[in-house]
Amino acid sequence: MKQVALISITLILSGCTQESRSVSFYREHPAVLDQRLSECVARFDSSEDCRNVKQAFYDREGTPSRNGVTIGKH
Repeated sequence: MKQVALISITLILSGCTQESRSVSFYREHPAVLDQRLSECVARFDSSEDCRNVKQAFYDREGTPSRNGVTIGKH
């Protein structure tokens, strides 16, 4: 039982300590952007890394996000 708890805690903490990549990184690596975006959406993740992913996606698609408000295309 203790081993299960230790493994669970380790997995949770390893997910929380993922290094955040910049918006420019995701702009330059569209395959990584698409994969990470799917993960962020599936997990309802609002970490800094997922915010950067979403911003890079909005930049690519022409739909910017400012302070959580999506501005439509003109």
